[in-house]
Amino acid sequence: MGFWSYDLFDRYWYCFYTSLNFLCCNDILPQGSLMVAFGVIANVAGALVMSNLVGELAVLVGDL
Repeated sequence: MGFWSYDLFDRYWYCFYTSLNFLCCNDILPQGSLMVAFGVIANVAGALVMSNLVGELAVLVGDL
């Protein structure tokens, strides 16, 4: 079963997940579209938490 035989929703999430894998150097392959969606949401949430931590650290260093 090829990539183009999936519906548009599954292809979109797969492409988004693959692009995040290229950015994060992750090699875990999902088994379904729900796993792909969870991986995308987890990666985006992790990026938001990391940016918040770096921002808080920048404020603390700036106050010194």
